Amino acid sequence: MSWPIDAAEAALGALADASFVILGLDVRRFDVDGGVWETAWSSFQPGGDRDDDVRAGLDAALEALRRPDIDDFGGWVLVTWQ
Repeated sequence: MSWPIDAAEAALGALADASFVILGLDVRRFDVDGGVWETAWSSFQPGGDRDDDVRAGLDAALEALRRPDIDDFGGWVLVTWQ
């Protein structure tokens, strides 16, 4: 599922609060011709302990979301979770 970048941090927090493990982020932009450009932005590999994985996955996603160059790659964030 995707969210605008400015709403992504709240969405990530809600997913973690619901005990979902965030596996990765992709950033998306849409060009004027209707094309979609997507770039892999972060990846997290769960280690096995669910509670630890929820926290570590959230931390990895938030760190990636806060990269200063994210706005250069698009206005939307696609989140993958389990």
